[in-house]
Amino acid sequence: MSSEVVAPAGAGFAGERGRNWMEACATSFSVGRSVVASNLSPGTDSKPDVPVGLRMLGLVFSLNLCRGLSLGVVLGGVAWAALPTNYAGKPFQDAFHRGGMPSVPGLIQCALYDLGGEGVAYHDTDALNNGSGKLNQETGHQRAHGGTYIWNFRRDEGVDLSFVKDWADLNHTNQVTPPLNQFYIGWTENGEWCNYTVNVTRPGRYRIKALYAFQTNTVTFDLNGQSASICRLPEATPGYHHWNLAEIGFITLPETGPQLLTFHYGKGNNFAWFDFEWVGEAGK
Repeated sequence: MSSEVVAPAGAGFAGERGRNWMEACATSFSVGRSVVASNLSPGTDSKPDVPVGLRMLGLVFSLNLCRGLSLGVVLGGVAWAALPTNYAGKPFQDAFHRGGMPSVPGLIQCALYDLGGEGVAYHDTDALNNGSGKLNQETGHQRAHGGTYIWNFRRDEGVDLSFVKDWADLNHTNQVTPPLNQFYIGWTENGEWCNYTVNVTRPGRYRIKALYAFQTNTVTFDLNGQSASICRLPEATPGYHHWNLAEIGFITLPETGPQLLTFHYGKGNNFAWFDFEWVGEAGK
């Protein structure tokens, strides 16, 4: 189950409700939060609707200062936004991974989040990498099928990373068998996130599949700082080392070129990769 987050222009209004809407926008800008209009019926007081002028144009502008993000435009219910010009993160690469930003459609490896450090490329609840920086420093976890590079992968960064091991992940039946030495994010906690600069080669609507383990949690994706998809891991597995590959939701990527995806997750899962499959044009 998923929910693609859009901002359809709602019924018009004037007077006090119009002033309330504008005040909400001003408040949002001052605290760095994004205001997106709800498609509410006239007389609904829970949230302000879009004023008549904006409704007629079909335009809603929102400014998100939370992470230093640029101006985004919502046109006809689809968020059109560019890679934030002041984003300081960079696509991951090292001596073994030289491809730069991943292409969409295609796979996004969870462990290959952007370079840039805590608060820029990712947020983790503690500075210790509990996999590469702790568990995989123990002799019993330095499996011969791995090697120094895999044992120590990104060990000085806060995101908790490990790899698929013969005796932990592959000594039992999995719903889907992961590749040996597959990197994954583990030790997940509520409120953590990772950024991925990706190259969208085909605009449109995408199905998202995930290789994951354990609980049936909700995860979300932002596109260039705007909420873009709410996804659900559909089936629990017996534990953190029992893997499944499943469709978790959909997302609309309306533009080609470099885009910033932010993956938000919580406690109770391991995440290996996401597969973004093109399914059609945006809005169809």
